[in-house]
Amino acid sequence: MKFHLWAVALASALCVQANEWHAYYRLTGSAYQEKFDEMVSQGYRLNSVSGYERNSEANYAVIFEKRSTPAWKSHHGMTSDKYHQRFEDYRKEGYRVVQVNGYTVDGKDRYTAIWEKDSSIPWATRHGMSREWMQKYFDQYLKDGYRMTQVSGYEVGGETRFAAVWEQRNDTVPWVSVGELNSTAYQAAFDERVKEGYRLVDVDGYQAGGEVLYAAIWDKSPSGAWVARHGLDSPTFQAEFDKYRGQGYVLRTFNAYNDGKADRYAAIWVK
Repeated sequence: MKFHLWAVALASALCVQANEWHAYYRLTGSAYQEKFDEMVSQGYRLNSVSGYERNSEANYAVIFEKRSTPAWKSHHGMTSDKYHQRFEDYRKEGYRVVQVNGYTVDGKDRYTAIWEKDSSIPWATRHGMSREWMQKYFDQYLKDGYRMTQVSGYEVGGETRFAAVWEQRNDTVPWVSVGELNSTAYQAAFDERVKEGYRLVDVDGYQAGGEVLYAAIWDKSPSGAWVARHGLDSPTFQAEFDKYRGQGYVLRTFNAYNDGKADRYAAIWVK
């Protein structure tokens, strides 16, 4: 498996707050919408949403947190055209994309996204990128002083596609991003980065060409204790979730993806 290194550049610090939060997974579209409405009515906002296929329909893994936030919006189950339409509409209203997740259900690409009303920093996002276009945009944004803050891989028509978000920040914290790694290569990259003093801030598992691959972002921003896991089935994830929550960790990144017809989970907890 090719070790595909996108870049090393600069990153930003991450401020971690121990606010009240909840996470859910294996939510069908209707169950997710019901939970979304319930949590928002109680003052929570959506921190993360990841789509995947289970029992031949879309399912979602999500994190809600009760915290101060600018105005925000989120939609799921969007086609590429619908996502682009909402992107243009919200951009005109002053919203920026903070997360976009691409996934495949019944061979069709779908998108979830979170927008925030915030014009404090320059930003960019792309979706439906081939490997070649991902590299081109990555190189261009890197040259322009942007860093990748979130990445999502998925499969369309038998080919890998990427969606990602970049932000232009003025800081001097090193960061590194990799993509298209199988489980063995990802673990090797993870171990190497940790030895170099980096911590994982984003991980995305996806299935392409019948193989599970990973894309990830590390940086050297300040943090409390943290742990990361990938390739977890539902019972194992639940056990890890219960263990780390009991130890005072907060689930910061929650990614769901497919391994064949099975659902798998990757997550990052921060104390």
